[in-house]
Amino acid sequence: FIFFQLRRLIKKQSPDVIICSLELTTLVTRMVVATIYKKKFLLISFEHNVRYSHKIYDYLLKFTSFPVDIVFYDSEATRNNTKKYYFAADKKKWIQVPLVTIKTEYIKSSYKLHKPVVILNASRLSKQKNHFNSIKAIKILSDKGYNLQLKIVGYGNLEKQLNCYIKE
Repeated sequence: FIFFQLRRLIKKQSPDVIICSLELTTLVTRMVVATIYKKKFLLISFEHNVRYSHKIYDYLLKFTSFPVDIVFYDSEATRNNTKKYYFAADKKKWIQVPLVTIKTEYIKSSYKLHKPVVILNASRLSKQKNHFNSIKAIKILSDKGYNLQLKIVGYGNLEKQLNCYIKE
């Protein structure tokens, strides 16, 4: 069910970038993307977990790795341990995204966007996913003039709270 819902959403919203994280979301997203002819977006897999709950995920993640364009990783240890989940891992673009705060003097001063950027977040709607901070970040950037749209799809115990928060 979530497979078809996510596929319809991607085709309808035409996102520029899809970032997936954690085993089940990553697996479903990759399977959906593999069925989309003429993919017109970047698929980014954010790797921060090196051990999966079931051995079958090891094989499924590798088998579905071909549509991934860029791999974000939190540390060199994660990169080294997750390369085995990718066909042609050395041909993928790997970008380290350390989970730390950076000094503001290193931040680029101008990020001019020439068209709206659609960000699709497909995940479990739970506290651990930090959706409220994503919504706040998009609001802050939108208030500063950036043309962004955040689309969130998923199920979970925060569904009603998120809907109320968005309406505020």
